[in-house]
Amino acid sequence: MKNNFLPEKFISAHDLCFFIHDLLVNTLVSGENQDIFDYEFSLDEKITNNLENDEDILLFLHENKFYKHRDKVLKTIILPALLSDTLHCIYEALNSSKKAKLNITYMLIRKPIQESLYLLESMLISETEFGKSIANNPLELRPSITMKKTGIKGHEERINIVLDKLELTSLFSFSYLANLRYNKRCEDNFDGICNHAMHLFTEHDAIKTDKFNINFIFSDDNSKLTQWAYLYSRLPYILLYIYYIVEYLMEEICPTEKWYIEEMELRIFAHFILWFEDLDEVYYSDELLKIIEFSRNKLNTFCINNLKKPFDKLIIENIANNGISDYKDNK
Repeated sequence: MKNNFLPEKFISAHDLCFFIHDLLVNTLVSGENQDIFDYEFSLDEKITNNLENDEDILLFLHENKFYKHRDKVLKTIILPALLSDTLHCIYEALNSSKKAKLNITYMLIRKPIQESLYLLESMLISETEFGKSIANNPLELRPSITMKKTGIKGHEERINIVLDKLELTSLFSFSYLANLRYNKRCEDNFDGICNHAMHLFTEHDAIKTDKFNINFIFSDDNSKLTQWAYLYSRLPYILLYIYYIVEYLMEEICPTEKWYIEEMELRIFAHFILWFEDLDEVYYSDELLKIIEFSRNKLNTFCINNLKKPFDKLIIENIANNGISDYKDNK
């Protein structure tokens, strides 16, 4: 393939990331096609008579203290726009990675995993507080505000609330997600490498530019291999977290068929198993191993129930690429 410089050992990871990306794209497009982002409500006729045809509906609702409707309208407007922007960044980041433009990849991935995801989390934590912040002071919705007020602990607490609502506290680590995204001082984090990709010189003591150096512009082949390895060892974990958040938010607007969610999850888990086979042991972590254990258990249960045997490599590849139709209820 033209402009594809991605080493073979990272292809399964790249495919996993793109699979989750494509699922989210399908969710967004399907929602738009079904008009699920159109929020309809009724108001007293006396009130609507005061509404001019060209008046800003959000401003009208805010000024007349219809906060519940204001928050619903905000959510249905912002969610698809934010998700679209997030997916554009992820798409271009992954394509840049394939072209060995790792500085562009890390520049592009910073916004979705820090700022966009923070906004999605805010919607999930409290629709009311989210609406209030957007209406009164949008700057409150910057992740840097949490960092200034309560440090990494504040991010951990927010993510823990999210995981509790998702009922995924046993699958994900709130501490790991917070440190991956925001903690420059943590050895295992995106923030430092994304800052190096964004800025020629960095002064924070945890990521300070070395003498006789300029950040990221002297990357040789070995450096690129390390950059690829880190990207593809950690990004799938965050993308899976994003996937569950988006599914939760979409479910609140328009429930998805249960069978579809179950099949897509099995396909994601199959991709995770294939990804893990190519993952260098130096990048193993307890958090990633927990995802793999969960994935294997889910797929084993499915295969035993439908095939009366555990999964093998061929089955996993087929489920990842084609779904479960060949195996569902196969006696």
